[in-house]
Amino acid sequence: MYRPILIRRVMSRRGQIATNGEELNYHEDIAIERCLQAARESVQLISVYWLNEHKNTMACWYGLYFLFQAVLIPIYCLRNDPQCAAADEWREQITQAMRTIESMSQIIESASLFLEKIRSVCGQYLNYSLDGWGVPTEESPQTQIANLYPLMWPNLDITHMDGFDTSLQASTITDFMNQIPGFE
Repeated sequence: MYRPILIRRVMSRRGQIATNGEELNYHEDIAIERCLQAARESVQLISVYWLNEHKNTMACWYGLYFLFQAVLIPIYCLRNDPQCAAADEWREQITQAMRTIESMSQIIESASLFLEKIRSVCGQYLNYSLDGWGVPTEESPQTQIANLYPLMWPNLDITHMDGFDTSLQASTITDFMNQIPGFE
């Protein structure tokens, strides 16, 4: 529910230098903090549940779906502001989610596709030894949205969004999502 507010804030701030007198929208700040908190709690609770409870296919599918949705938040934030004070926390959340998803892949093979997607979009931001880890992504805001929306809302037709450049396509992500049983 709060994710669009977070995404809008990150996109509107991208490349801008905040001034000391900049007034932030109090309600947006609350929504963004709630979004970050919900994502953090979801990653933690699903990971702990998966580690400690009986593992079965149903728990795996539900856990995988909600864990993947939750981890998109720190991934998005880390890619756009890797030098933020919260970046280390985001890296920890992503790493925890990746370990859980890797464990889930023992029950549902397609979980490895989710893990592969996470590595492909944020791998360079997780490895401190790489030169580019501290630099925000160079993808345009439109491309990021085009690439993230199919992951967050698999049935959304992004071409119906206001201001969407129809020359941008997210076919590789759509193809990826279509490979996963239950997401067709």
